[in-house]
Amino acid sequence: MGAMLLRHDRHEAAIRYFSRTQPEGKMREVVLLWTGECLYRMGRLVEAQWALSQMTEEFPKNYLGHRWLGIVYYDLGMTNAAASELRRALELNPADFRPHALLAVLHYDVGQYAAAVSHYRALSAERPNSDASSNMAIALIQLHEYREALDVLEALPAGVDELILQAECHLEMGAPDRAAEMLEKARAIGPKSRPVLIFTAQRLLDANKPAEAAPLLKQAVDQDPHDFRSRYKLAMTYRDLGALDDYSREMSRSEESRKLHDRYSELTQKLRKQPNDAEIRYELSVVAGELGFGEIAALWRRGADAFRPLP
Repeated sequence: MGAMLLRHDRHEAAIRYFSRTQPEGKMREVVLLWTGECLYRMGRLVEAQWALSQMTEEFPKNYLGHRWLGIVYYDLGMTNAAASELRRALELNPADFRPHALLAVLHYDVGQYAAAVSHYRALSAERPNSDASSNMAIALIQLHEYREALDVLEALPAGVDELILQAECHLEMGAPDRAAEMLEKARAIGPKSRPVLIFTAQRLLDANKPAEAAPLLKQAVDQDPHDFRSRYKLAMTYRDLGALDDYSREMSRSEESRKLHDRYSELTQKLRKQPNDAEIRYELSVVAGELGFGEIAALWRRGADAFRPLP
């Protein structure tokens, strides 16, 4: 009955049903797992953490419990604990590829690209996924593995992002004509897209054509005001053109955005040491909102609310 309620997204009714049961043995294992999943889906993360922690303590060989606990920890911003639980889930059941997806993201987000690629490979072998594969290609590019990155990208639908990444690989591999071909294909799809604007601007800067690059960089930063790297390039381009007022303005804005990104990184590092701190999560939600990361900001607010003490 409880399982049916859960599968039909009747979470409140499922929780009421589970709370009335006092099962033992294997059935207790199942009810604790379902309770944790249900609480997670209701957004009651701290209660989900408690239920799943109890479940994995009593039934340490249940890989699903460790996987769900890893997911809960991730949503709470407790990334080290999340990685530990997900690795344990893989140890218990290597055939379940799902923990690889979140482990890849965890490593990718902190710049551990070799580890991320390892998990992306395991994931793509079981379930090809364009988002995961695109991130895998970016990680490979960061590792200067351009040939493998191209192989990954060429197997994906040819969107703007994928084509520009292919162009970058071809350039690094000494094939500028192929890079230009990929750029033209991307331009045909999204002539004003940020990847096309930034890539084209960089090629113009490389060709010592700052006057042509400046308006493209300006369009790019208008689309993403906190892209401090592109704004820095725009500032330096204005300087080279002798537009010193524009240079000062864009340099100041680039520095403001860089400080926001740095503050976000500092807070995430701080949270690893103080994982139960609601105020850190709240500040993360504020900074993420200022950076334009709407979904991430909402996730941090959700975590902050979960950890706030009851009045």
